[in-house]
Amino acid sequence: GVQTIQRKADQEQAALRQETARLMEELRTTAAIQSELESELSTAQQARHSLEEQLSSLNQQLEQAQNAYAQSAQEFATMSARLDELEYGSEAKATAEELVRTEISTLRGRIVELERELGEVKWLRDYARQ
Repeated sequence: GVQTIQRKADQEQAALRQETARLMEELRTTAAIQSELESELSTAQQARHSLEEQLSSLNQQLEQAQNAYAQSAQEFATMSARLDELEYGSEAKATAEELVRTEISTLRGRIVELERELGEVKWLRDYARQ
């Protein structure tokens, strides 16, 4: 009797020790996995923080680029308008210059004609005095 109970108790104690050892190993494995997961989570959070900083920087760069583009577009529009003004102003000026040249040419022709007439009048006067 007592020996049988003792053997059963020893067997149960051995089985409990094995179960305890197995559970302890499982606990160690679970703790190692938890530690690894916490490390990966920390790395992921650091990467996320870094990406958020990069995103913020890129947003600032985008805003600066958009402002520069808007300013360049405004300057381009202003320069285009000025170029049109100069081009059409030059055309108007060229037309005015051409009119003046034509008028000068006409007046030169008239001067030549008047000088010829003056020469004839002087000749007639000189002839009449004789």
